[in-house]
Amino acid sequence: MGYFRQDQEQIIGSSFYVVDPDTNMAEVAYMILHEWQGRGVGNVEMFF
Repeated sequence: MGYFRQDQEQIIGSSFYVVDPDTNMAEVAYMILHEWQGRGVGNVEMFF
């Protein structure tokens, strides 16, 4: 996910998941740049 501003791209967060094939359950992690925390970026990443 990126934030675009005046022809520049800045990565503000990332996410990843690991699936356990035995249980078919996943563990999810989000890393959001400090100045973007609390703005809903993690919620947006959850659906993309």
